[in-house]
Amino acid sequence: MSKVRKRAVLVGCNYPNTRLRLQGCINDVSSMEELIVNEFGFNQDNVKYLVDEPGTSPEGLPTRANIMAALEEMVDASASGYILFFHFSRHGTTFLSLKPGESYQEEEAIVPCDLNLITNMDLRRLIQKLQPGTSFTILSDSCHSGGLIDKDKEQIGPTRMKGIPLPVYYKSRGISIGSIMDYLHSVTDASKLEQMLR
Repeated sequence: MSKVRKRAVLVGCNYPNTRLRLQGCINDVSSMEELIVNEFGFNQDNVKYLVDEPGTSPEGLPTRANIMAALEEMVDASASGYILFFHFSRHGTTFLSLKPGESYQEEEAIVPCDLNLITNMDLRRLIQKLQPGTSFTILSDSCHSGGLIDKDKEQIGPTRMKGIPLPVYYKSRGISIGSIMDYLHSVTDASKLEQMLR
């Protein structure tokens, strides 16, 4: 029996019933699945599909825990010669982090449906676990995704392309940490949330 050499995790977040709601992200993931299966030879059985459409089981929702578990499983099962693919379609954000001995730095993250961020640091940890000769492609259709793997292994395209103006709609697709916190405050008891953050 031959080993599975192509694996994918496809994630689409429309954030239904929230102020952060988007449209088309699940369609993006369906189109990507069709592309990688029909054009690039991925077996549909080796494609993990996480979406937040109504009726999705808790195991199929694109929460941080489910996304990270799917990515860890894919990376841990890989070996030299494997082709891994991760596609994320939806909100991205930036935040300031303080690394020991350094000043604050802007970090980037993708925003799962539970709003529990997956940071560039999380993705770097996964990349560092790859066996030599393993290919891992990350395609993030989200704001602030240009530096998710910046300075790690190989990245196609810079974080910002010099001399090319940003599209008019660029700012409208972004979501700030403040917006996420405002939303969390609106759907939870603010005092409980503040206690959790301490």
